Amino acid sequence: MTYAPNPNETGASSCRLSVPECFVDADVAAAFLMVKRKTILDWARAGVLPTHPFGRGKRVVWRFRLSEFACCRHASQGTMNSAVPR
Repeated sequence: MTYAPNPNETGASSCRLSVPECFVDADVAAAFLMVKRKTILDWARAGVLPTHPFGRGKRVVWRFRLSEFACCRHASQGTMNSAVPR
């Protein structure tokens, strides 16, 4: 999978995939961001991370795209940890 940044855009919107990307679960997302699975799920519920929830009601299955994390992390310059709900 390759990333094709758009030279006319900056920040998170400049990251574009040249091929479709698969969704990953919280375990893979946690490994990518080097945090615990529970932290990923807490951030997802709080709206800190870009997420793709599947299902409605009490049980929601959270899925993520690693490229969105990479773009979000690049745009925020490491401020993701400061947005953690306490």
